[in-house]
Amino acid sequence: MNKRSLALFAALPLVLGLGACGFDGAATGLPTQSPSSPDSGAPASIPPALLGAWQLVSLHKTGQAVQAAPAQHGFTADFGSDGRVSLAADCNRCRGGFTASSATIEVGPTACTRAACSTAPFDTDYADLVAAARQWSVSGSELDLQSPSGTLVLRRP
Repeated sequence: MNKRSLALFAALPLVLGLGACGFDGAATGLPTQSPSSPDSGAPASIPPALLGAWQLVSLHKTGQAVQAAPAQHGFTADFGSDGRVSLAADCNRCRGGFTASSATIEVGPTACTRAACSTAPFDTDYADLVAAARQWSVSGSELDLQSPSGTLVLRRP
């Protein structure tokens, strides 16, 4: 293998890493997917009750016991009016698009870091359940995200 081929292979992890960290290619003219919606480029009207920062209280995977969020570890979701959601899942971060109506939600593909957190597999379960959410409701200061895979309860910080 020549030096040029080796240099290309050496750059590959950097390119893939930028994609996983939310690099959108806009500065390079590469095609991008709109962050405002999982399926389309048009932002939808997002119910104000869903917007803003939430902190995880508990996670309940279908068929398993309810688990409280690990103390001293950050598990948050921030739903923006631009149709983007940002997650903190202990030592990992995720970003993606979402759409929501008065009771339904669809989170598009999320790009997440994949560090080995001390809370594993809880961190991955959390990110997976946010991505799988199909229904949401707010009661007082609590947000419930529900999917066939389980339920998350979050609270305003």
